[in-house]
Amino acid sequence: MKRIIAILVIGLCASFASAQSVQLIHNGQPLNEGDTIYMATSVGSQSQVFVGYSNITSQNVFLKVKRRDVTFVPGDELTFCVGGTCVEQQSGEFELAAGATVAEEDVSNGSFHADYTCHSQGTSIVKFTFFNTDNPQDEVNFYVYASTALGVQQHVATVQASAYPNPATTFVNIRYKVENPQGANLVIRNILGGEVYRQAVQGEGRVEVSTSDLAPGIYVYGIEEKGKMLVTKKLLVK
Repeated sequence: MKRIIAILVIGLCASFASAQSVQLIHNGQPLNEGDTIYMATSVGSQSQVFVGYSNITSQNVFLKVKRRDVTFVPGDELTFCVGGTCVEQQSGEFELAAGATVAEEDVSNGSFHADYTCHSQGTSIVKFTFFNTDNPQDEVNFYVYASTALGVQQHVATVQASAYPNPATTFVNIRYKVENPQGANLVIRNILGGEVYRQAVQGEGRVEVSTSDLAPGIYVYGIEEKGKMLVTKKLLVK
């Protein structure tokens, strides 16, 4: 009996130690663990991503943000600002009061924003981690997917795509609606930007795609026309 109680206590302590103290916000919606923000880029331009954050605990927390490149286009540049400082790799420590929220548009108060300068064609995928400096296991991660292959998401009314089940295990059904574009393709890419599926589509319909041979992870699917993604969404394969 004592052994069972000890195991329960250890389990409870571990759960408290790893509990997430910060909730991230993007476009007014929760940005959850492992979510991806997609950023369309073009050569010679600069793009930005803004993220807010909230302390969802009853105690002040001390935070840092670090960056890790999954893949990065040579020659491109990325800096990020948070907590009042701008860096390339890891921020300084900053304090967030209990229950406090820093809105994504509140740059002067230390909201997170990343500035991406594109010099070459390609795709960069960068992982950002907010972590509690008193408990590094208390963290939340998200990805920024910056690519010249992602066009401005236009023709929203006439180009649509949705996937189910999502997450997928052995297969995924992708419904599409393509009214105006000519030469459109349904495309699936892995998180590194590598293409794993392509099929010409037109009108409205459904395609069943086998995912049994795909490695577990995050993928991007959508409708492409003339090298530009008209609509892009996330697919999770387990």
